Amino acid sequence: MWADLKNKVILVTGAGAGIGQALVKELAGAGATVIAVARSEAQLKELAAFDPKHIQPLQLDLAEWQPVREALAKVPLLDGLVNNAGVVLTKMGRDNWSDPGKSGPLLAHIPLNRFCEVQEVVDATGYH
Repeated sequence: MWADLKNKVILVTGAGAGIGQALVKELAGAGATVIAVARSEAQLKELAAFDPKHIQPLQLDLAEWQPVREALAKVPLLDGLVNNAGVVLTKMGRDNWSDPGKSGPLLAHIPLNRFCEVQEVVDATGYH
C-alpha cells in the first residue's frame, strides 16, 4: 500500500488518538521512522510501545508555539509531515487564532532547513 518508507522520517501531529494514531502505526509498520506528536504523555507511551524501533514520541502542545519551535529545531531532517492536530480555539483565544503568525499551520513553524526534499505535506487541520 505504501511506497518504500524505510529510512524516511515523517512527523505526525495529533498522534495520540484517532486518525493520527492509526497513521503512525501504519507508517511505522511500513518502515518509516515516525515522530509522533501529541499532548498526552500516556497516549504517547502506549503508542511508542507499539513499535519502539520506529515510533519516537514527542510531547508538545501545539498551542504553545515557543516550545514547539524549540522542539522542532532538534528533530531530524523530515521527509514528510502530516499536520493532523486540532488546536483548541478557547486555549489560544480568538485574537491569536485569527493571527496566522500565532496560529498558522505547523508547517509555518518548521524551519525549512528541517526538511529533506519534501514532495508532499498532508494538512488535515482545515486551516488554510
